[in-house]
Amino acid sequence: MSKGIFLINEEGGLVRLNQAEYDSESVLQEMLAKYPELIPGEQINSGSPRRWLLIDREIGIPDEDAGSKRWSLDHLLIDQDAIEGISGSSELEQLKKQTLQSIHWGYI
Repeated sequence: MSKGIFLINEEGGLVRLNQAEYDSESVLQEMLAKYPELIPGEQINSGSPRRWLLIDREIGIPDEDAGSKRWSLDHLLIDQDAIEGISGSSELEQLKKQTLQSIHWGYI
């Protein structure tokens, strides 16, 4: 069987979907906010895949208690067990290095 993702079109034919870069970060962020199920919860826990609920977007993160908002998260989500998840892009790298150590996407 051929590997890939296919769509059945209106005429009943198969259309192969090709991997492509997203148009812009803002489009990707909007899609993740609208469809958090795009975040693969089964990769975190295959026995109980995470189901995400968006809490907020573009959240400022201070670098110290009561400090100014130095970094920002693209999305703050919770799963069905009320465990937080975060997503971010390049700005998260600095936050990750300072506080999260080894994750770019995952649990807080």
